[in-house]
Amino acid sequence: MTNDANEVYAVDGVNLTLNMRVLVKDQSPATENGIYYVSTAGAVGATLVLTRATDADTAAELSSGVFFFVEQGSANADSGWVMTQDTAITFGSTA
Repeated sequence: MTNDANEVYAVDGVNLTLNMRVLVKDQSPATENGIYYVSTAGAVGATLVLTRATDADTAAELSSGVFFFVEQGSANADSGWVMTQDTAITFGSTA
């Protein structure tokens, strides 16, 4: 996923920095939801790029019961999230 502007970008009040892991949820389209890392940090002259985390980019790795903890944020700090989809997901098409 790529931001459309050259700027520092924040998610839930946290400025994203290089290699930070990010839980992306509530996206439209929902097919973009998932676990990402910051592969290019946004800044003046640089566009933010999020890349799916290599340990959560296949259906075998991200299946029902997988959990993810969010450590920072103004609304979601110290929260836990669980993948509850019972059928195998197809990245790019499964919401």
